[in-house]
Amino acid sequence: MFAATANFSWPKIGIIYLKAYKALQDYSKTEYGAVMINKILMEHHMPGRVLFQVRLDDDDGAKGSTNYITFPSGFPLIAALETRDTVDALATIHHEFGHTRFFPGHKQG
Repeated sequence: MFAATANFSWPKIGIIYLKAYKALQDYSKTEYGAVMINKILMEHHMPGRVLFQVRLDDDDGAKGSTNYITFPSGFPLIAALETRDTVDALATIHHEFGHTRFFPGHKQG
């Protein structure tokens, strides 16, 4: 289960943040999502590690990087850039985790 103990930074509290949190909880219940969230939680207890963050921002799109994932403030309702079709929240989360240090084969640099 997804736990709030892993330095997830939410700048404000509101209904959209609860929906984003719910989407992350749902992701943690998938086989792959459970592996990713577990890696974050395990690393959280390692001294000297840069803590991984999940953030919400006013940008239009979701972004993933080595040390964080940023979702737009409208998350979990976001649209594909080219088609403007709504993208499934779990697909978005999964895609952005592919850019993080937790994805198998990720090379920092």
